[in-house]
Amino acid sequence: MSALLTIYHPERILVAADSLLQTTDDYERGNITGTATVQKLFVIPSAFTVITACGHSTCGAKSVRTILMEFAKTLPLIISHPEFVSEFSHYILSYFPSMKTDFHLSGFHQGEAFVYDFDRFKESHTVPVRKNLDRFGRPTASVLGFCDSSTTQWCISANPNFWSMSDHQIKDFLFEFFRKEVEIARRKKIPDVAEPIDVVQLDSTSIRPLQLHNPVLAFIRQRNDANTGGI
Repeated sequence: MSALLTIYHPERILVAADSLLQTTDDYERGNITGTATVQKLFVIPSAFTVITACGHSTCGAKSVRTILMEFAKTLPLIISHPEFVSEFSHYILSYFPSMKTDFHLSGFHQGEAFVYDFDRFKESHTVPVRKNLDRFGRPTASVLGFCDSSTTQWCISANPNFWSMSDHQIKDFLFEFFRKEVEIARRKKIPDVAEPIDVVQLDSTSIRPLQLHNPVLAFIRQRNDANTGGI
């Protein structure tokens, strides 16, 4: 379990993730043996992209962060967000077809906001789905999340209008979302969501970290970085 939240609007995107990993004794059986703090939010500056990930933290012996680092090294120095999403999905399907991880990919290209869900929990899900358009293909303002069902019900009941909310109100909503997730997790025998919460804000010209517990691990660049600590 993880807690991920992306709040999107045509002019800005807020992306956040918790930092708890449940360790297991086996990839398939998944018997929980403990917990650890990891990186679930990643920034790809060359593609103007922010990624959050939940589900299995490894595929084979490679962590999500290692896979992202190796993929980044195959890219040109500058690549558009839509091109990045297409290349990334092809890379995962080609080299890690059994990977059971859900990726939320957010970015801007030529002033337009893009939010994709690339859900590999089911092998039939092979194409990233763009989430920030309505059924008529118009940009919209809403959320893409991964959370406990009771938090989903709270979101539905709150019925936030992100078109009219201020930045401050949107951030309040985001932190209340994670407060509820952490509170729910603390009541479980083994918590599955925990602080610190990483948060990044994007607009058409900048990617601005609001809080990152480990910026070195969060930023994926086309060079050799430390490999530890990210899912």
